[in-house]
Amino acid sequence: MEISVAHEFEIDRAEFEYAFACEDLERLNDLVHEVNRRDVVEWTDDGTRFRRVSEYHAKSRVPEFVGKIFRKDPSQVTQVMEYDRETHRGWYDIESPVLGKRFVYRSEFSIEEPAPGRAIRRSKLTVLVRLPAIGGRVEKLLKHEFEKRESAEYEVCARFLKETWPGIRDRVMESWPSARSFA
Repeated sequence: MEISVAHEFEIDRAEFEYAFACEDLERLNDLVHEVNRRDVVEWTDDGTRFRRVSEYHAKSRVPEFVGKIFRKDPSQVTQVMEYDRETHRGWYDIESPVLGKRFVYRSEFSIEEPAPGRAIRRSKLTVLVRLPAIGGRVEKLLKHEFEKRESAEYEVCARFLKETWPGIRDRVMESWPSARSFA
């Protein structure tokens, strides 16, 4: 199953790329997605590419009946995210140690600049649940969750860029050596 969405923001693409990776925005999105606690286990940024690996408990991501089948909590997940500032493309995968290869949750995204001071984030989400008899049902539930939270995430991001980002921009940009030339 695939879902595609696009959101436009009033900010230059280059600056949006840094704001998008900002931990402050990540914490706000965690509230939207009902993430209990995120542990960042890897964070690298060489100026061109950044990679973040996080582990967290994703509330209401996977239906309770799936956990009963495996006798483990399937909502403990790992998120691997990579973004390339030269191609303006990235992806993130959510991996479940309980479901393993039977579960694919991948979002590929690009950030475009249709005009100065405007950025469009286009995302394509792919969800596959390879479980006999219930996989399609789980996919539909996850699609519903994604659609419900996507508009809330957009609102949080837009508000963050308008209200919070101007006040923390310099601090965030200072923390990334690769961003100093941009600032």
